[in-house]
Amino acid sequence: MQAPRFREKGRVREFMTDDGKSYIVIGFPDGSALVLQKIRGKGKAVADFKPVSRQKEILEKLGACREGKDTYQMAWELLREG
Repeated sequence: MQAPRFREKGRVREFMTDDGKSYIVIGFPDGSALVLQKIRGKGKAVADFKPVSRQKEILEKLGACREGKDTYQMAWELLREG
């Protein structure tokens, strides 16, 4: 039952910074969010991702406005675009 609920309200998008790093931003139905960085050089068909620290800085690099917002609000701002 949880997967259909996520599909209705959750969001996932992949972003790439100017320096070539790839990130996945996941927005959960409860309004929380998570930023993961793609790990390069594994040579597998399935990509590996790791949680990142300094999520606000990364979200700002990806184009979110930091002014007066928490990390979750910044992530959802990016997820709602486009």
